[in-house]
Amino acid sequence: MKALDRKFCVAPMMQYTDMHDRFLLRLISKSVFLYTEMIATGSLIYGKCFEQLEFNPEEHPVGVQLGGSDLSDLIECSKRCEQYGYDEINLNVGCPSDRVQKGKFGACLMLEPNLVAECLSGMKNSVSIPVSIKCRLGIDDNEDYEFLYNFVSIVKQSGVKVFIIHARNGILKGLSPRQNRNIPPLKYDYVYKLKKDFPDLEIIINGGIKNLDDSSSHLKKVDGVMIGRAAYDNPFMLKDIEPRFYNIDSSINSKKEILNLYLEYVERQIQNGHNLSRMMKHLFGLSRGDKYAKSFRIKILEIIKGTRMNKEKFMDEVMEMVYKDTGSVPYNAEDVMCDSIRWIENYIRPGEMYDHLDFNEVWGTSNIIDHPTGRQKMMLKLGLVEDFNTFKSFPSDTKVLDMNNMTVEQYKENVRQYLN
Repeated sequence: MKALDRKFCVAPMMQYTDMHDRFLLRLISKSVFLYTEMIATGSLIYGKCFEQLEFNPEEHPVGVQLGGSDLSDLIECSKRCEQYGYDEINLNVGCPSDRVQKGKFGACLMLEPNLVAECLSGMKNSVSIPVSIKCRLGIDDNEDYEFLYNFVSIVKQSGVKVFIIHARNGILKGLSPRQNRNIPPLKYDYVYKLKKDFPDLEIIINGGIKNLDDSSSHLKKVDGVMIGRAAYDNPFMLKDIEPRFYNIDSSINSKKEILNLYLEYVERQIQNGHNLSRMMKHLFGLSRGDKYAKSFRIKILEIIKGTRMNKEKFMDEVMEMVYKDTGSVPYNAEDVMCDSIRWIENYIRPGEMYDHLDFNEVWGTSNIIDHPTGRQKMMLKLGLVEDFNTFKSFPSDTKVLDMNNMTVEQYKENVRQYLN
């Protein structure tokens, strides 16, 4: 069996990471490891809600997260999950909500490490796919590292090797699940120390990780990172995972292509009986950082409220919003190159350099992450920096340069000559 790569994961999130969101994320990154929402064993065993296990074949690699503490139920559900084709089964020992506490699963199980070990051992021995655990540092007043160390020491006896650690305590009384994601302090050093103390375990860190720079820092000390809300609120950040963490060229589509592919998926799933609004809500974050983001979200709301979608009309309206704003965030090399031609034709007069442009006016509030301001921004827009040297083909319908059969370097040199 090929080993799973969990270097970069998206967290299981209730009401967020359903099969539709996971399909969207997979359009953006081919390498990120995905997880389902938590699925309670009771809903499968007694509620027969097997539609919760449905997923798209494009989602692989994808793990399913189960919530429960009854050994026989967990074993039965694990077998069914393997039959469905999941790549991994994860046991939730981190959710602090009242609902899961009443069902005796989630974070409250950290007080019963022997029961957790028994459950994981039974799950692991009943299937041929990997089994993992997601937990917190501790719960309530159990805040010291010793509690976490003892918990892991017992649970690892199950034979499970993959521990996903949310680097906060879970407060079972007095805080809501949402507050539990923010109020308990982050203690990343506990997770780092855990990796040192248990080098044979695969330790994945979770909690408060906002971007790829944060992820890069954590990966120097643990085996993997798991991003939650930040990946949902700004899914397009995942486009840089392949070149940055896997040392492979990204085959990322532009936002336009991703939107087109996702809307085609939505149309297919509507025919299969899936709810339009549940699928469309996942697009809200796709325009994060763009000038037209508000208008884009309004269009999505109109579709959700109207419960019908005209894909062609929607795409035309979105593209109109995008292209009237030539200062929007560049999505990939192709967008940068195409935009550079528009810049040359529309903003740079013959014989002039680009220094005369008012960059605050041109760029407005566009969120160009990690890119410098002023002159260097314009150089990036014109493709004169090295970030986009993997681009393979160019538009040929420009009035300025004949770009057929032109390499990146030839294009850059032509732009330089034109500007000079």
